[in-house]
Amino acid sequence: MPIIRNHIRYYFCAALTAGFIFFSLVTPVQAFQEVVREPVVWDIQFSGNETFADLVLKNSIATKEPSFFQKLIGRHGDFILNERELMRDQIRLKRFYERRGFHLVEIDYTVNEEHKMERKRTIRFSIREAVPLRIDTSRVEIDAPSGIVEKIRESSDFN
Repeated sequence: MPIIRNHIRYYFCAALTAGFIFFSLVTPVQAFQEVVREPVVWDIQFSGNETFADLVLKNSIATKEPSFFQKLIGRHGDFILNERELMRDQIRLKRFYERRGFHLVEIDYTVNEEHKMERKRTIRFSIREAVPLRIDTSRVEIDAPSGIVEKIRESSDFN
């Protein structure tokens, strides 16, 4: 039994010494390096959108937020905040609304800090939809001789 205790004591001391040497070499090097941690997108919010759901609007922009599980395990390094991409997202949202008849839409965004010491940012898109352009009726006039006009109107492609 004493031999086994001596072996355990020997391996414990060796592991402790190796750990001490490793951390004494790594820590001073890291202490002198200035770590610049870029802000990450933590949450994307929309306000003023009455016609389209948040999920639909999130699918139309390039900036993404981490899922609940990615936030939970700390895997949010892929969601670095990019101001240029946010400007493009603002244009993407404007075009999204314009293609759906909202030609007077106004879109702004703000970047809010979750906590001063952390790098988490919340993106809030403020949307003013205005009244959409809607076509109630339309009329087709054909400038051709009357026989051709009747033939066109009776065809299945016209109706």
